[in-house]
Amino acid sequence: MDARCIHVAALAITVYLVQIFRPRARRSGDDSAWVDDEGVEPVQSGDARMEQLQQSVDAIAVEVERIGEAQRWSAKMAAKPGEESGERR
Repeated sequence: MDARCIHVAALAITVYLVQIFRPRARRSGDDSAWVDDEGVEPVQSGDARMEQLQQSVDAIAVEVERIGEAQRWSAKMAAKPGEESGERR
């Protein structure tokens, strides 16, 4: 995979998650201004879900960084075609 593909995928996931977890707003019937839903109680399982989401995002970030490092190492090795891998002269 190309590094640009990884960045595009990470951006798409970020945009998706922002759309899901952004504060919901509704338009008031009498007013043309946007107002927040203040009367809605948060769900008790929301904290657990948010914690799980944070752990998942952290795990994805670590894996993306690991893949990036592997790609940089692979590109570095490909740039040195005359040298044997792991042997010194």
